[in-house]
Amino acid sequence: MEKWITSLALLFTFNCMNAQIKVEIKDQVLNVNDGNENKKEFHLIHGTDISKNKTINYGVYDLMTDGVEATFEGIINYKKVAAENKIMFWRKGDLEGNAYIFYYCATDSIFVKDISKCTKESTSKTISYEHANQIPFPSFQEPNDTKLIANKTNRYLIIDASANHNKKINNSLFKAKDVDTFGETDEFDKNFKKADALPVNGSVTIFIRNYNFHDLEKIAVEMSGADFSYSYSIKDILAQLKDKIDDPKKEVAAATSDKEKEKLNNDLTNILAKFKEYTYLNLNDLYKIEEYKRQLYQFYEKNYATFGEEEIAIFSEILHWYPAYLSITPIAITVPENDEVAINVTLKNKNDDTPYQTKVGQFKTTGGIGFNLGGMFYITNLKNNSVYTKASETTGQVRAFMNSDNQSSVGIGLNSEIYFRTGYLVRPTLNMGFFLPFDEDLTPFGAIGPGISIASKKVKFSISWGLAVGKINTIREQYKDVEIDPTDLTNDQLGEKVWKFGNYFGFGLTYNL
Repeated sequence: MEKWITSLALLFTFNCMNAQIKVEIKDQVLNVNDGNENKKEFHLIHGTDISKNKTINYGVYDLMTDGVEATFEGIINYKKVAAENKIMFWRKGDLEGNAYIFYYCATDSIFVKDISKCTKESTSKTISYEHANQIPFPSFQEPNDTKLIANKTNRYLIIDASANHNKKINNSLFKAKDVDTFGETDEFDKNFKKADALPVNGSVTIFIRNYNFHDLEKIAVEMSGADFSYSYSIKDILAQLKDKIDDPKKEVAAATSDKEKEKLNNDLTNILAKFKEYTYLNLNDLYKIEEYKRQLYQFYEKNYATFGEEEIAIFSEILHWYPAYLSITPIAITVPENDEVAINVTLKNKNDDTPYQTKVGQFKTTGGIGFNLGGMFYITNLKNNSVYTKASETTGQVRAFMNSDNQSSVGIGLNSEIYFRTGYLVRPTLNMGFFLPFDEDLTPFGAIGPGISIASKKVKFSISWGLAVGKINTIREQYKDVEIDPTDLTNDQLGEKVWKFGNYFGFGLTYNL
């Protein structure tokens, strides 16, 4: 009896475990344990605190607010989409288009990864369309809304993803040619112009063009100093939509031989025109586009006899439509506070043996200030001249004099430099330093003033000029312009150190290994 109870308990435990879908973060990647794709509930795993784990069954799912993104312990995002009876999970910080998707099958009261597994027996009410143009068009950003993208501090990295890798010409950084008229025309040259620098704390939006998403397997972009690396494969996005949608292959004779249609039942002209309104879209929109094409193709498979030749031609054009420029950064990247930012791109198309890696460029930054500390040579009119005495020809006493043969000195010291980023080799600076002259009497001098630095990646040359201050030798007041008895009196006793202001000129050369 005890063995029977134990076996029953183990079986019950196994069935409960088998009815769960475990959702957790492993090695910074969302992991969904969906070996058995049809299960009754989700277990969201915290990772370090079991008490924070969360269970989502149908009761919880039913009470979730439609379309509202929720976050589990700041690590996993999830959302209910009531119109499609589905729930989505993705790692916080990732794109929603990368989400794992499960559908609720009311017939069997389970969540399934493949909706086709429950549609055959499902009694839930589905929407049927009489014409293809009744299928709801996906909702994108408004094509005339250019407020986000038309910004003086925004830059646009446009990557050529074509199979022939002429990348040094085609991968370039651009900025808005005229913010006030940006986006009013589809002509590239009227919207963009080449950019030479990145504005600090500005933003970078990355677009790709000349792409074929069914061939482009991987695209990765890395920026030095920015916490950004996009390496998600495009084919992984399309994998969520199953196989590639091919051109329509149904015979059109059945639709056209009986009679000539006075009106096209499935006229998609307006749909194609809507698509062509969009020149710039992002990866989230790509998912919506493919989802819409899937629904359209499914409708075609069931109703191909109602399509005429003209309709099929337009339908094929829709299946092959993609925006000219696709943003792989739905949220723009903030430019780091570096003097220079390197941008590298990795591309891999289906027929490439190895990924193609290229450096887009090493871009200087504009805006903000930086700080450098280095050595500098100084020339100043402050001089530690020596005090000497000269005997009087009549009295036998002496007078004190200053050696004034050389009224300048040279020294070496430390210079702190605050510079203003201009995006060019030349940038203005504000300098403050301390130096020691090459005299036997070593007294530190101070220097402060403006300057200019010419900086490349490896070498920086700086010049500075301004006010110098330091203690220099002078004759004591009681010994000035008087004859004195030199008995028991040395030259050192005749002089003293006093503060004096002068000017300086400095220059330095720094080499970065």
